[in-house]
Amino acid sequence: MPLTRFGVTAGRQLGSAVRRNRAKRRLRAALDALQPHVLPGWDAVWIARTGAAMATWPEVVRAVETLGRRAGLLTTSS
Repeated sequence: MPLTRFGVTAGRQLGSAVRRNRAKRRLRAALDALQPHVLPGWDAVWIARTGAAMATWPEVVRAVETLGRRAGLLTTSS
């Protein structure tokens, strides 16, 4: 079965290292929550943007799910 891999990054314009790391952790956690619904065989890089560090948890999950659907990464059953 093909493996799906995600990379998460955040640029310096996001702020301090603490803020960048927080945004990356939140993004990784949202991706982990959606992992059962991800189609196999993808390699994708997710870039944390300014709002990721300050958004509420439901907003982060909703944004990741929306972007995953737009990119064709998620099954329709999620």
